Amino acid sequence: MNFNVGIKSISIGSHAKKVYEELDAIRPKHISFSLMLAITADEYVKNHRRGLVKLDEFSTENVSAKVPNFFGDVESWIGYIRTIDGDERKRFQQRLLQLQTIMENKE
Repeated sequence: MNFNVGIKSISIGSHAKKVYEELDAIRPKHISFSLMLAITADEYVKNHRRGLVKLDEFSTENVSAKVPNFFGDVESWIGYIRTIDGDERKRFQQRLLQLQTIMENKE
């Protein structure tokens, strides 16, 4: 992509629309939306270089699409847990332990 040109256009799908609306809602009004996108990208790049964030961990290739929303209703979680196999159950338990450790260290 040539960044020497001053104007770029982006595609805004249904998921992206929600994200951009949320970004616009928290954007300080003295900052343009395009500058806010740059600030957001800069924050991601800095965290990604340090290994704190990995975009591919959120792709559907690595995360089952059947995993309920984190704060979704409990019935969805019960249904999900009943359907997972042994390997996925182990991965799920490991992630629960990681989250519990994080929470305990923050207190």
